[in-house]
Amino acid sequence: MEDTQRTADGRKIVSEVKAFGKGIPGFSQIMRTFRWTRMATWQQVVQFTGQEERELVPALERTVVFRTSKETGEQSILGIAAVDQPSWQSPGALPRPYQLESAGAAYLRAEIGEDIRACGLSSPEQVGHALTINEVVLKLKELGVEADVERVVRFDDRSVRLDIAAEVPGGYQIVEVEQSAEPQHLRRICELLKNRVALYASSQAQSFLPGIKIIFHVSRTRWPRTRRTWQQAIVALGKKLPFQILATTLTRFASFESLDEPDEWEDLTDAIDLNEVAEKSKAAIETLPPEIKRPADTRVDIMILAAYEQEFKEQVGRKPVDFRGFVDLIEVIARPSLWGGADGPLGMEMPRASLSLLRRYLMRHPSLREALQGRLVAGMEKHRWGVANTIARIMTVVRAFLAYFGLSPDHGLWVRPHMPNFEEQCEYHVTVQVKAPWPGQDKSLLYEHVASPEPQRFEGDLQFVLHLILRYPEEIGLERPNYL
Repeated sequence: MEDTQRTADGRKIVSEVKAFGKGIPGFSQIMRTFRWTRMATWQQVVQFTGQEERELVPALERTVVFRTSKETGEQSILGIAAVDQPSWQSPGALPRPYQLESAGAAYLRAEIGEDIRACGLSSPEQVGHALTINEVVLKLKELGVEADVERVVRFDDRSVRLDIAAEVPGGYQIVEVEQSAEPQHLRRICELLKNRVALYASSQAQSFLPGIKIIFHVSRTRWPRTRRTWQQAIVALGKKLPFQILATTLTRFASFESLDEPDEWEDLTDAIDLNEVAEKSKAAIETLPPEIKRPADTRVDIMILAAYEQEFKEQVGRKPVDFRGFVDLIEVIARPSLWGGADGPLGMEMPRASLSLLRRYLMRHPSLREALQGRLVAGMEKHRWGVANTIARIMTVVRAFLAYFGLSPDHGLWVRPHMPNFEEQCEYHVTVQVKAPWPGQDKSLLYEHVASPEPQRFEGDLQFVLHLILRYPEEIGLERPNYL
């Protein structure tokens, strides 16, 4: 009964939208603009439809304010995307992206016969990605190339979603759209590359040309770092890719006269300049104890840390990182403990791999190392030490560590020191809690671009890194105070 009612309501919504559309010139053509990414600027709609700006913009505004009847829930056809920070990296004012709403999606499903849903994009990265895909599709249209957008390819027991599959002589050309990349994106890039490797190893590979073209929407100043990050990800995989990765920027692509212009694409798989980095990564893996060697995982982690080191070395002075970058860094240092087992009350082995990574990081950040050393030994010779003032001193060490990254052990992120529990033969230690809602539960959360999938995982990782500082100061290049 409910399904029947829902179907009837859907038909009424479509009927109301069609009736409204009769008063809008080119309404069906305008709506089809939103079939791919479910989002577009008015400039992009003008290009897709070929209509005049003076006619189109008022039509879009009328469509935005329209609501279906109360009987069908007063649903919208189009809305204005609420983006609280720039998602478009081109110079000039931030465009107003229009997004597909529920009534508009119902109309397109009836018109086109595809499973089109209302736009659920919200973050600046998602909005920027969607708008960039539109720009690329428009350029391909200009070049006379048919584009299959967000194509899902299923093979074996998995699937991948391609941004664009361009129909060219000999098959399909995979075209991916990316934005700026930094070290905290390395793990995601590695996963993307692994999925594409699996695709090319399957029978579905016969449909695609042996090369992936990536169009980056980045500014001229960010392009070198983005290119380097992708090359670092390629090196981190530790094996030759079964395809080329050819890259260009959106600005350069806009001037192309054909999709296949060899001199205009940069080959990211030609990573000769990264051989030295690859050798250092291999050497670092060889120094790890045999019981914790996992070459595939270790290689990626060491490459990520090396990328962080390179990025921060290039920065002038102390510059706080965003919370996502901080989480990823903490995870990189803490993860090796899972390979060999963390130490603790039961006297397990020293986590040498994690200590080595943390020591290397502190060597690259002398201001952080000096801040930790200063808080560890400040007043050590002048004061008598007891449980109370030791707890207070540990808290100053914690604050010094977090402050370097622009964070605090209060409010949403809580870090608390504890005295030894002699029944369990436990040392001074700290516990970590994320008290504020984790991203996804509350959009107002301060720490809202977090890489770690679970707060409990981040709590454990940060707690472990702080434990390394307090338990093994000598191993990470610090002087041990007499109260620890």
